[in-house]
Amino acid sequence: MNPYLIDAHSHLQFPQYEADREEVIKRMFDKNIWTICAGSNSISSEWGIALAERFEKGIYATVGIHPSHSTETDEPLEVDGGYDKFDYEKMLALASRKKVVGIGEFGFEFFDDKKTLDDQRILFDLHLDLANEVKKPVVIHCRNGYEETLDALYANREKLLPEAGIMHFYSGDKEYARKFLDLGFSFTFGGALTLPKKADGADFAEALAYLPQDRILFETDAPYVAPKKYRGQRNEPAFVEEVLLKASEVLQVPADVLAKSSVENTLRVFNLI
Repeated sequence: MNPYLIDAHSHLQFPQYEADREEVIKRMFDKNIWTICAGSNSISSEWGIALAERFEKGIYATVGIHPSHSTETDEPLEVDGGYDKFDYEKMLALASRKKVVGIGEFGFEFFDDKKTLDDQRILFDLHLDLANEVKKPVVIHCRNGYEETLDALYANREKLLPEAGIMHFYSGDKEYARKFLDLGFSFTFGGALTLPKKADGADFAEALAYLPQDRILFETDAPYVAPKKYRGQRNEPAFVEEVLLKASEVLQVPADVLAKSSVENTLRVFNLI
C-alpha cells in the first residue's frame, strides 16, 4: 500500500533529532508518511543510509556533498555543517547501497564568497559522474545559481536519467522551470510555500502553479524551514502535510488528489518499488 504522503527531502539523520528521533519517526509513520534522508556530506550520507536500513520501507537515503560543505583542505568534518572532500570510491560504495535512491544533495550555492564557481563545477560534475555510474536520479541544491546549474546540466545531459531527479526546494521562476522540465526534472516544495512572500523573495506559489501536476513533489528539508503553523519550531517529516494543504489551496486541487499524485511522482522519480 502506498503512503499518504512522502517527504521527498529531509535530514532526519541529523543530530537535531538525537534526543527524540524515535518519537519523530513514530509521528511520521502514524500519519502514513515516508521520507527520504538527504546527505550533505559523507558522514550524514552514511548516517542516512544506516537509518534507512533499519526499515524495510518508509525511509530511504541519498548520498552527496552540499556545496557549502565541500573542501579540498583538511578542515574538520561534522555531520550537518562541516566540510568534506569528494572521495569517488567512498561515495560510489555508499551510492551502491540498496536503500540509496538518489545522488545529492549537491549543486551551486552563491551565498558567500567561500566557494568559487570552478570549485563548485568540479564537485557538480563528480556527482553527475557518480549518478550516471549507479543509474540513480539526482537531487539538486541551487541558491542563486540557476544559470550555472543549467549550464552544467546541459553540458552533461547524456549522464541524466529520463527521470533526471529533483530540483530541491525550488525557488526559481517559470522560465527556469521550463528548462528544467525539458531536462526531465521534477520539483519539490517545502515550508516556504506556506509563508508570506518576501518583497524581494521567490514566488513559490507562482512557480508551483506553472508546473504540471505530475512533476510536483513535497518536502520539509527538516529540521529547517518549518511551515507557518509550526514556525519557530524544529521541522520534521510529519509537517509535510501543511505543505500539501497550502499547495491544494494554491492549485485549487483537492488535497487527497494532490497527495496521491505527489506520492506517485515521488515513487516514480526515485524508483521506490
